[in-house]
Amino acid sequence: MKKLSLLSIVCLAFALSACGKKDAPAEGGEKTAEATKEAAAEKAPEKAAEKAPAKPAAKPMVEIPALGLKAEAPEGTNVSEMLGDQMLQGPGLVVTVAAAGDDYPKDMAAAVKDMQDTYDGVTNVKEEKLADGWVFSAENKGGMGTNYWVKSRRTIGGKDYKCETTASQPEQQANAIKACKSLAAK
Repeated sequence: MKKLSLLSIVCLAFALSACGKKDAPAEGGEKTAEATKEAAAEKAPEKAAEKAPAKPAAKPMVEIPALGLKAEAPEGTNVSEMLGDQMLQGPGLVVTVAAAGDDYPKDMAAAVKDMQDTYDGVTNVKEEKLADGWVFSAENKGGMGTNYWVKSRRTIGGKDYKCETTASQPEQQANAIKACKSLAAK
């Protein structure tokens, strides 16, 4: 009986000393149950952050004061006047915005036809109808390489606006499309 009691005391002492070391691995290299729970609790905020859907980054907007409009544009875009039009110029973007006069096509089909009649080899025409107008893009080869076109007409606050570019890079065309589609009253 004494041997059994002595053995029980040694096992109990060993168990108690192991409980005091919460991060120490138990026999076989495994952590104790308590240490595992505490480690999981410490990582819980990290896992919650991983599972939470990321909020979409706010789209950078630039104001076009002369027209009372704003548009999505890359950070660092400046607005200036050029021959009566408002020019948005920034990293990967050059686009002009102005009031659409009577000489600017009212519908997209007429604008596409006008471009095809004016320029040779117009390709990759992509048309999109918008709730308040339209936007289309196209390409053609010119003397300096490929031209990336964007033409758009929008009605905002009862006024008609044109938004357009002839860019030298596809990135500029994509940013111009975003700017034209995002035009809104301030």
